[in-house]
Amino acid sequence: MIVTVSDLMREMEEISPIELAEDWDNVGLQIGNPEDEIKGIVISLDVTPKTISTAIENGCNMVLSHHPLIFSPINCIRADEYKGMMITEAIKNGINIYSAHTNLDASDVGVNVQLAKKLQLLNVKIPEKTAKEQSNEIRYVRVGELPRAMDELELRSHIEECLSTNDIRLGGRSVGNIDKVMIACGSGAGNIELCANMDYSVLITGDVKYHDYQRAEELGVLLIDAGHFSTEIPMVQALKDLLTEKYKGRIIIESHPAFYYIPAGLK
Repeated sequence: MIVTVSDLMREMEEISPIELAEDWDNVGLQIGNPEDEIKGIVISLDVTPKTISTAIENGCNMVLSHHPLIFSPINCIRADEYKGMMITEAIKNGINIYSAHTNLDASDVGVNVQLAKKLQLLNVKIPEKTAKEQSNEIRYVRVGELPRAMDELELRSHIEECLSTNDIRLGGRSVGNIDKVMIACGSGAGNIELCANMDYSVLITGDVKYHDYQRAEELGVLLIDAGHFSTEIPMVQALKDLLTEKYKGRIIIESHPAFYYIPAGLK
């Protein structure tokens, strides 16, 4: 059965409609030809040189990523520069690149929903707007109940086990026993006020800065940094499962982070 890039684009836009994306975002087909027949798909969180080489080595001509390769306007494409090298290698090898970013964040089956599943949260939903909180940013978070009440250290261990990481940081206000949480994948510390306004005492996110913890302490929120990569990588496997059967034998998962780091506690 012949499957084209445009077939995949239509299916992705059912999973994560383009209209859900922010105006500043760059989503959709970034490089390629909608009429190309898909020979194989690499699904990844980021587009990196390893992603491109994985596609080439495995005869794949389609990369499906969460973070866009081309995000801000570029003035030139040079093979001797980092991003230019990936663009030229993709074009030279006939590799199509499609990205679903904020539209996948906001999707009903998107990034936060997949994190909630990994964390075994119950009764997951978008929180209802209140008199205190009317921001449209609310669509980028989810709230849910833990499988059982936990103290802070138990919750940390639960997150580490569910996400297969030991690089979890806690800060802000100590809140005692916890039975419900707010989650915001990726760089979600901007939702501290939202969390406090909606009477949630715990926010799980990534990319937390020093002053974010200060703000969380001020507002009575326990702020948990589980990492940008670790909170979003569950979506990569989920996309493989969400795509219909016609793609099943064509998909490769590329799940390496776009950086090297030493997890906390290792020397």
